[in-house]
Amino acid sequence: MSRVLVVGHACVDLITRLSRRPGTDEKLEAEVAWFGGGGPGANAAVALRRLGHEVSLAARLGRDPAGGVAERELLDEGVDLLEPRAEGTTSLAQIQVVGEERSIAWKRGDTPPLDPDADTVDAWFEGVDLLYVDGHERGCAHRVVRRAVERGVPVMADLGTLREGVEEWLPHLVWAVGSERFGRALSGGSEDPDAWLDALSAAASSAIGVGTTRGRRGGIARVGDRRLRWGPRKVRVRDTTAAGDAFHAGLADAYLHERDPEASLQWAAAVGASVCRDLGGRQMLPRDRTRMEAFERAWPELDPDR
Repeated sequence: MSRVLVVGHACVDLITRLSRRPGTDEKLEAEVAWFGGGGPGANAAVALRRLGHEVSLAARLGRDPAGGVAERELLDEGVDLLEPRAEGTTSLAQIQVVGEERSIAWKRGDTPPLDPDADTVDAWFEGVDLLYVDGHERGCAHRVVRRAVERGVPVMADLGTLREGVEEWLPHLVWAVGSERFGRALSGGSEDPDAWLDALSAAASSAIGVGTTRGRRGGIARVGDRRLRWGPRKVRVRDTTAAGDAFHAGLADAYLHERDPEASLQWAAAVGASVCRDLGGRQMLPRDRTRMEAFERAWPELDPDR
């Protein structure tokens, strides 16, 4: 069993499925609703815990009712919370799902940022096999990435959005797979997927591979001179909330299990697809590794050009 340190964002999500988008001033009853913990770092922590790793999470939660909900869920999952809840409010996200499309409105909490001293950071790293960061808590994330490099701990990151300072992490990542939005921003606005891979390859030259996730089109990657593609999995997509978080957690898990690059990307794609089967983001992750392996076998890869 590996030990993973996750530094990043935790929040609470309210997700509703609607038959259509409501009009101005219209009240439209949701078909179904789900309320619970979210956030890219927290979602990845839960995914990695369910896949069998010991997981510690450094994230800010407020001393408000939402923070209590998120804290209880994470503790029930077996995630070790490194920071106590702080004065202030917890970040919230409202997600509306119509068909396979979703829209998000969110409000950042007003808790103070994570600001651990050097001794605390060193304590966090005791026995850690992998550091995982998500682009939030930037000051703290920069500190722990630097400490991971000094200690020889591999680093992985959820590259969903090109946030300020993330370029500093890229040379240290063991995998560098980002969203289309990330690739577009890193390449200076190019719409060419190969330009996204070129930009990632230049910035993350020591990574095993670089790639871009493309939702229902699967994804593309470059490993040395090889260009790899993976297709979406054969699941009925009901809600894509947390799919990217789960993909990156699956890739981290594959790295810890020393899978080859192609198998790593396929496993990550299956873990990402696992949360799309119904409403509720992280709650849809398979409960354990055995179930995830069974799901991977049951969900064949589709043609990415379909």
